[in-house]
Amino acid sequence: MSQKKPTESQQQPIKSQPTFFPFGFSVGKLDDDIVIIDFVDLVDRESGKLTVISSFALTPQKAQELARALTEKDE
Repeated sequence: MSQKKPTESQQQPIKSQPTFFPFGFSVGKLDDDIVIIDFVDLVDRESGKLTVISSFALTPQKAQELARALTEKDE
């Protein structure tokens, strides 16, 4: 049985330039003092090269506050 080719609306969007709306993010740690959060865009789909479009650093305490705020449920 042959598989159907995905329609245009089912295909993953392709970006040719970085945009304000990132495809993802990464979290890293620099020593034990700084947490780095990078927002990344996938520009070159063939090589998988990621382009960081924004990055910020947090102290461990601020990173914990951010994590709590993101996981907090509204009542």
